[in-house]
Amino acid sequence: MTLDEFMSREFHKVPSVALFAVLGRNSVYAAVDRGELKAHRFGKAIRIRTPDALAWLGIDLNAEAKA
Repeated sequence: MTLDEFMSREFHKVPSVALFAVLGRNSVYAAVDRGELKAHRFGKAIRIRTPDALAWLGIDLNAEAKA
């Protein structure tokens, strides 16, 4: 998944974040459980906002735009 594809959505499911980050789903779930990755729960469903996922991954789009 490319950055443009990832940025095109406001919210992502855990598998989508895992695919983008090249991590396993369990790693993303663990980060959510530890509070490292901010997530919103809708019943049993977990959704992660794109900016929160990028921040967790250390991707600063403002820094890239300035370069």
